[in-house]
Amino acid sequence: MQNEPNDPVSGEAVATPTSQTVDMTGSSGATPTNGFRAFVRRRELVIFFVLSYLIAWSTLPFGSFLAFAPLVSAIGVVAIGEGWPGLARLGRISFPPALLSDSAC
Repeated sequence: MQNEPNDPVSGEAVATPTSQTVDMTGSSGATPTNGFRAFVRRRELVIFFVLSYLIAWSTLPFGSFLAFAPLVSAIGVVAIGEGWPGLARLGRISFPPALLSDSAC
């Protein structure tokens, strides 16, 4: 019979696992406060792509296409997943001056 990969080799000391306690009284800023926010934080990328697709193509029957859907989706996912601190961090992103100048066109 073959040993499992995590089984100790014969002759090795087997360490007993120690229990860890978690303080549930305090709430940190990174901890989601409700189920929906926790769901969004676990699946940010998937929700971003689904929202972008839905927003962009939802107006097609009316003869329009919303090309700014990824921007709206990004702001929405950050707002739901991280709240005001995430939006503030998103607003502090700086771009290189060459990217913002008209001479790059």
